[in-house]
Amino acid sequence: MKPSIYTLCFLIFGAVFYSIFYFLPGVAAQSACGEDAYRACLEEKTSEVNACGQRCPQKEKPCLPGDPPGATCYGYDESCLNACSSAAEQECRNKTTCPPDTSILSPPPSSEETFVEYIDEETDILANSPTAYPVDDSEFVGETKALVNTKPQKSAKLDIPEPKGNEMGVIARISGEVEVLLPGETIPIKLSEGVENGTISLPYGLPEKAQIFTGDETLVRIGVGGGAVITIDALSEFTLDKFGVDRSRAQPDVTTRMRLKTGKVDVDIAKGAFTSDMKIATPVNTGAVTGTHFAVAYDEKTGISIFEIYDGTIEVTNDKTNKTISLASSYDKPIKRVEIGKDNKFVYKTAIAGNEWRKRQALWVFVAIGLTFVVIFGLYGKGLTKNRLSFMISLVKTNLNVGIIVVLVIGLLLGYIIYPFINRTARQTTQPQDTTTTTQSGWTTFKDEQSGISFDYPPSWSVSQVSQVFENGDLVAVQLLGPSQQENTEFYDGGRFIVMTPVPTDLDLDSWVNSKYTANDQISDVTINGVAFKKVYTCGLGCFTFYYTVANGKVYGVNTF
Repeated sequence: MKPSIYTLCFLIFGAVFYSIFYFLPGVAAQSACGEDAYRACLEEKTSEVNACGQRCPQKEKPCLPGDPPGATCYGYDESCLNACSSAAEQECRNKTTCPPDTSILSPPPSSEETFVEYIDEETDILANSPTAYPVDDSEFVGETKALVNTKPQKSAKLDIPEPKGNEMGVIARISGEVEVLLPGETIPIKLSEGVENGTISLPYGLPEKAQIFTGDETLVRIGVGGGAVITIDALSEFTLDKFGVDRSRAQPDVTTRMRLKTGKVDVDIAKGAFTSDMKIATPVNTGAVTGTHFAVAYDEKTGISIFEIYDGTIEVTNDKTNKTISLASSYDKPIKRVEIGKDNKFVYKTAIAGNEWRKRQALWVFVAIGLTFVVIFGLYGKGLTKNRLSFMISLVKTNLNVGIIVVLVIGLLLGYIIYPFINRTARQTTQPQDTTTTTQSGWTTFKDEQSGISFDYPPSWSVSQVSQVFENGDLVAVQLLGPSQQENTEFYDGGRFIVMTPVPTDLDLDSWVNSKYTANDQISDVTINGVAFKKVYTCGLGCFTFYYTVANGKVYGVNTF
C-alpha cells in the first residue's frame, strides 16, 4: 500500500530539518533556587567584609619602581583579606535554600593562601574552588559555531601599555562607540566622542569598578597588566572589579577580577615575567584562567554562559552548584567549549570557527537535498517504470501537493546556497568607479617610508596610531568628528580612515581574500583611483567594512566608515 501524502510530507521535512538544525543548541530555561537569598545575604555582608579588611595587618613587601631609595615598603596581608571574603561567602551559601553538595566543597582557606576576591551584587564569588574536573575528549559530543570568525593562532605580543598607580586597566585602542561609567558617577563618559574631538587621549586609564559599554560595530582593547589584553566585542557590558600585583614572589603575580553582564570578550595573555591570577565572571558562572587565550560570552535573554579555550587551560565554576571543570586546548587543536544554562547543566561542544562553520552548513544543505530524493525514490521505488521521466511526470500529476512541496523545498535549499554568489555578482556590477585623483591644497600628508604608504588628509582630521582594527595591526588612523557627533556617540557625519600594516603574500588579490573570507561575507569589486580593490563586509567580533588590494607582493588594506 502506498504511503499517504501526509506521511511523505512528514518524512521529507523531517529529513530536511534534522539535517539543517542538528547542531543548533537548545537550553531549557528553569528557575534557579536560592539565588535571590544568596545575593541579598552578600549585600548585607558587604560592610562587614570591608570592615574586616580594614583590620587586616600590613606586612613588608618589595618596593616598586619610583619609591625613594632605601625606603621600607608595606602592603596588606592578602591571606587575611581572602579569609574575610571567604568566611562571608560560606556563611551566605549555608543560608540559601539550595546549598551546594558538601561532598565536593573544599576546606576553608588557610592563612598561607593568597587569593584576593571581590564581593558585589552581580557575581557569586569563587573562593578556594574545589578540585577541577578535567573534561575528557569523549564528552565533547556535539559541534557548534565558535565565538570567533577565524580560528585563533599564535601571534606577536601587542604593544599595550601597563596600568599605572591605581588604574585597573588601560584602554589602548578603540574602534566604534564606547562609553565608560566611572564608579560613583551616574552619567557615562562618551569615550569615542572625547577621543574624536581631542578632549580625551589614548591610552585611557580605568579605575576599579569602571563599567564599559560598547555600541554596534565596536571593538575595544584593554591592557590589564601582566601581558593580558582584553578585546571587548560590540553590544557588550563589561566591568573591571579588582586589580593588584603581588610582588612578594620572585615572579610577581597579577590578580584580576572582571564581570561580563552581557556580550562577548576575548582575553589573550602573553607569557612573560608575570603570572596571572585571573577570574572573569558572568552572573552565575566564573572562569579562572591558567592559560593564554580564551573567550567568554553571556546572553541576558537566554541566561546561557559560554566559555571557549583556544590555548592553555580555563577552570569554569558554576557558583550555585560549586561544580568546577577544566578545559584545556592549544592553537593546533580543536576549540573546546562549555555552555551553562539556567538549569546549571554543563554542555560540552567542539567549536568550529565561523568561516569553517558556514562551509559545513552549505554541505548539510546538499545532504538535505540528497535525503529528500532518497525518501521520494525510496517510497515510490516499486512504481518506477522504464521511462523515469514519465514516472516523475506521473508522480507530480497524481500527487500535485507532494510535487509542489518537493519543488519548494529543493528551491529554497538551492537558493540558500546560491544566493551569496548571485548577490556578490550583483553588487559587483553596481559599484561606482572613480578613476580621477584630485590634489587638495592645504591638506596634510602622512607618509611612512618603511611601508611605502602616503596619503593626504584634511587638516581638520585628527591622527591616531593606537587603533587596532586589522588582525596584523594598524599603521595609522585618521578621523573626523562632525557637529552632530557632539550630541551622541553615533557616527552621523564624521568619518574614519584606518590603514592596515602591509602583509607579504604570494597570492593574487582574489586568492588572498578568498583565503580569509567565505561566500557568506559580502565581497565585491570596486575601483578607486584606477586601482582594483576588494570590498569586504564581514561580522566576527563586530561588523566592519574593509578594502584590500595587492601590489609588489604585499596586501594593503583600509577600513573606513
